[in-house]
Amino acid sequence: MRSPLRRLAPAGIALVLLGAQLALGLALERQRARPAGILPPPPSPRALLVRGLGDRQLAYRLGA
Repeated sequence: MRSPLRRLAPAGIALVLLGAQLALGLALERQRARPAGILPPPPSPRALLVRGLGDRQLAYRLGA
């Protein structure tokens, strides 16, 4: 008689492989969505403040 754990092992392995395949597919799709050499837009001043950067660093990033 097989233990319950041995019965579930193939399903667990299949789920791990499916998750890895999904993660790889998403990574490739994200890389393809942004062509090489095109940078994302810089964060807004509000986004910088929300992230908790200090006023001096914010002024530096804004070019003040």
